Amino acid sequence: MSASADNTYIYLSGEGTIIGFGQILLRDDHSVHLARLIVNPKLRGKGVGRSLCVALIKMGAAKHAPKVFTLNVYRSNKTAIGLYRSLGFTVQSHGDGGIVAMVKALRAAASSI
Repeated sequence: MSASADNTYIYLSGEGTIIGFGQILLRDDHSVHLARLIVNPKLRGKGVGRSLCVALIKMGAAKHAPKVFTLNVYRSNKTAIGLYRSLGFTVQSHGDGGIVAMVKALRAAASSI
């Protein structure tokens, strides 16, 4: 799973400022992993993370038709965990280094995200 022009997205404002970044990585035939989800610190708490995640999920669903999406987040990042839960992700496991693995089963219609 490496970065490429086919799986890496930069979220820009209307003025061309980078406001977010993320990747959709195909793990296997049934799973897409959201990776390196980053929001400009000046814009956190303004819905940018939600918009970025929803867009990546829609793109990943359209490109790969997975059954599930996965992501990893630091246990200490309570704000991000709350966002991911609100998008339908649930905790799958707690790993080493304070990492929480989360999973979201995709509904039949990707537009119902």
